Amino acid sequence: HFGSGYGVLAKMASDFSNSYDSFGFSTAGFVTDYMIGLVSIICGSVTYCLLKKFKQTKVGGITEKLYITFCLFTSAAAMSFFFGGLGHMLIAYYASKNESLGKQWGSAN
Repeated sequence: HFGSGYGVLAKMASDFSNSYDSFGFSTAGFVTDYMIGLVSIICGSVTYCLLKKFKQTKVGGITEKLYITFCLFTSAAAMSFFFGGLGHMLIAYYASKNESLGKQWGSAN
């Protein structure tokens, strides 16, 4: 079913209503967010494995603190880019269906 998914992405990249003009988003935007999140997860996982290796060899001090800080940073970066990509993908999805992103107070549900 890869072809049907690609068709949806192609439609999302080409069909935008007037309310989304000059917003400046594309399929590459949320794919890039997902890729940066994936690289962050990989870097954090490798660093965590190295941290466990250093703990076995009794190397501590500043090295261990730097590894822990880097693991926390990559975790936060992965989460923020993943949710940013999800938000960008939802914007593109609503744009492809020509629906508004929100509701006004008196509008129908």
